[in-house]
Amino acid sequence: MRLKVRVVIGTWFLDILPSLNEASPPKTSKHELEVVISQHKESISWSDEYTSVRTIYCKAEDPADCAPGSVLLPNVGREGHTFLHHIVENYDNLATWT
Repeated sequence: MRLKVRVVIGTWFLDILPSLNEASPPKTSKHELEVVISQHKESISWSDEYTSVRTIYCKAEDPADCAPGSVLLPNVGREGHTFLHHIVENYDNLATWT
């Protein structure tokens, strides 16, 4: 059995993904594409057009600093911890592109 996992780390994915707000947006599901974001107090409004396919992990001490619907994680390990946590916790259900 071959496992295919594609993981995009960082924000450079914006250069390779089509806009989901185009006149004829592609029908993309979270099963096909999942944008995983690690947040700590900063604005993530840049990712609003990917709302339907994004998962946000927030490491802020105050949940009020987190985006609505965020998954709260302890503030350890920087963003690498967040991405590894997502891969480990969702290993059997990762999107084709994560």
